[in-house]
Amino acid sequence: MSALLRILILDPIAFILACAAAGAAIAVAILIQEPGTTSQSVAVSVVFFGVAYATALFAAWFAFVPALVAIALAEAFRWRSVFYWLAVGGGIGLAGYAANNRMATPTFDDERVLYYLGAGFVGGLAYWLVAGRVAGAGIPPLFGNEPDKKPDNEPADNS
Repeated sequence: MSALLRILILDPIAFILACAAAGAAIAVAILIQEPGTTSQSVAVSVVFFGVAYATALFAAWFAFVPALVAIALAEAFRWRSVFYWLAVGGGIGLAGYAANNRMATPTFDDERVLYYLGAGFVGGLAYWLVAGRVAGAGIPPLFGNEPDKKPDNEPADNS
């Protein structure tokens, strides 16, 4: 797959799936804490998908610009590490918590900050699984040759 097609097709699909995964993580966290909701399976399913859809829409709306910057940096510098995407997802989750709570400083006494942080981690992991592992593939290096590559005309070291 050429680099341009990958960026135009795979990256938006991965972003949508990451937002859906973050929304599902929030929905699971909310439904787990509600006592007695496991007996009404139809009502729980409706609430689950409603909360997941609403949260995914919020995540997509809020995270679009920061994720776009993170994706551009990852593509340009070939950052493929899962830890990069976990950090990006966690950062976006914490920023979402602060924005949703009127710019409050995140404290870990409030369990909602853990929901946002966990949803960010899940979203970052989902993005990495779909598109982050191949970031920068097919694009020439930004700053010359990569340090671990030898020039083609140099013989391999067989010692």
